[in-house]
Amino acid sequence: MEKLEDRVISAICYFVSITPLIFIATFFIIKLKNSDYVKFHVNQALVLHLVTLVIMIFINVILDLSFIFSTLLYIVTIFIIIWGIINALIGKTKEIPMLGKIHMVKSSYQVM
Repeated sequence: MEKLEDRVISAICYFVSITPLIFIATFFIIKLKNSDYVKFHVNQALVLHLVTLVIMIFINVILDLSFIFSTLLYIVTIFIIIWGIINALIGKTKEIPMLGKIHMVKSSYQVM
């Protein structure tokens, strides 16, 4: 079982990555807490929000689609964030479906 401190920091990384300070906050979380468990959840949050950003730009700028598609994407993202926070707090490392294989932060943590 992971330490409570690691679980809380891992859950916080999902909130931090919502803000515009995504890269700075992620960098400091990784540097301050050298835990593979924390790195796993930082990676999951970072990938989730970057993919959401790219899709949002594609929907709104390139395709010029309506507000409904953007809202649906935000709702799905919020559900995945909540799912990630719950997994982080209970000590589980479940990859986000379709995005979990993307690694931006190196971690040797084994997925359960």
